Amino acid sequence: MAGTSPDFDPEEFRSAIHSVMELGAPPDPAERVTFYFARSLVYNTPVDDDNTPFDPSATVTEQPPRAVTVPCAVEYADREGEPVPFGVVTASKLLITLLDEDYDQVKGCAYVVAGGDKYLYRRTVPPMGLYSVGVYQMIFIAENEL
Repeated sequence: MAGTSPDFDPEEFRSAIHSVMELGAPPDPAERVTFYFARSLVYNTPVDDDNTPFDPSATVTEQPPRAVTVPCAVEYADREGEPVPFGVVTASKLLITLLDEDYDQVKGCAYVVAGGDKYLYRRTVPPMGLYSVGVYQMIFIAENEL
């Protein structure tokens, strides 16, 4: 069967990679990468395709951004994409690597916060894989670099 190997255990691989990601993560959970989804508006009446309520007297409630934390590897880079040199306070770019099941939880996020700094989503690199396990890389840019 294509994409499989009799000697490859995808769950064992995922567990091992997650262990390595945990090893490289900051010890303080508050400093770990957190993925955020855009705020949303919820109306008390039906809305059209542009999220505009049909009733002009409708009320709206703003929902805060949803936050998700998953195991991931983070590479910090400068504007040119080179590893961040010693002395740089905030990296210009982040390259975040995730396994497929974790990527499914954060796909569509608007930004991440890492170490207290905010980085805006730019794009996802075409996926790679190891047999039946997908590997995704997402690129984020520091919000003050825009």
